[in-house]
Amino acid sequence: MHPAGRRTPLPDTPDIVDDASTGIVLWTERPGIARAPSPALVAWSSERAAFRTLEFLTANIRNKHTRRAYQAAAKRFLVWCKARSLTLPDLRSPDVAEYIEELSLRLAPLSVKQHLAALKHWFDWLVTGHVLEANPARAVRGPRYSQDAGKTPVLDKEEAKALLATIDVELKALREADEKAAAEGPASSPGQAARRQLAQERRHRRRIVALRDKALIAVMLFSYARIGAVVRMKVRDYRGAGTPRAALLLHEKNGKEHVVPAHHVAAEYLDAYLALAELVGQPDAPLWQNAPGHSRKLSGGALSERGALDIVKRRAKDANLSDDVCNHSFRATGITLHQDAGGDLEAARQLAGHANIKTTQLYNRSGDRKRRAEVERVQL
Repeated sequence: MHPAGRRTPLPDTPDIVDDASTGIVLWTERPGIARAPSPALVAWSSERAAFRTLEFLTANIRNKHTRRAYQAAAKRFLVWCKARSLTLPDLRSPDVAEYIEELSLRLAPLSVKQHLAALKHWFDWLVTGHVLEANPARAVRGPRYSQDAGKTPVLDKEEAKALLATIDVELKALREADEKAAAEGPASSPGQAARRQLAQERRHRRRIVALRDKALIAVMLFSYARIGAVVRMKVRDYRGAGTPRAALLLHEKNGKEHVVPAHHVAAEYLDAYLALAELVGQPDAPLWQNAPGHSRKLSGGALSERGALDIVKRRAKDANLSDDVCNHSFRATGITLHQDAGGDLEAARQLAGHANIKTTQLYNRSGDRKRRAEVERVQL
């Protein structure tokens, strides 16, 4: 229980939204004007603490995904505090523990642990800035969680081959359409000639997009790469194109560069895509480009992770695969197939860029079939 008079109601402001997912507006942003803490954030903490919080949630966190997650965690916590008339000076470890306990009833353990980590780092930042004397989240323990197998959906060898084969079917249909158009007689009118030209251009654009999708899936599958590193690639990051020394330069988290030899199948698909898309002479262009709208034309803009997921979902649907297949499935599938073929787990760790071999083991699902076979040994 806090001493009398410690809890002071926060003023109602339009910045405060009673929604746990969006929480509270942390800062205001206007064209030509630097970011400033929102009135709600200042009222909850103080002007000094609010500016320190703004620094932590923007300038101090380099990774954009972590930054977004920590901002969401801060908003959610402020909403919770507002509902209980708690301000920053009021906070004590039991308050944070109560909040984490309530989160545990709503979120998965890993999400709760992430929220707690956000609070601990945030309050540490306030302590080092001499805003708080002690970190009220430091003594709070998160939920226990252990995992000995990954949850990412994994494809077996035949499913992976079927996925790539559906793109080959599309490419074959486009090739046959070109052959049929070439066998037609001369156009009977300028209008018919224009329509034929337009149809030919559409097929060309569709072929480029199909080759892009095929190369993208192959790179994710054979290099075990994180999707974030894949979509950041430039054309120059595909090194030694057309040679046995072809390699992929992946820009990983925390500024780390990771070079992976290009599998000969992935290199073959990449060479075909780059040649048809005429990207070979554009080293600074995004390697994977989006094709928005119905034009199916590469825009020159980099493909996003969400755009890659849309490609994967669409291609998986064409191959009649499970709808839970995602970008990360190819990382786990590649490692699993590598282990099924007798590959060395340490080599898989190095190729995947994992710091800890235990992480690689989580992606290795080769034991799933063995466990299932052992279960089936019991017969009545």
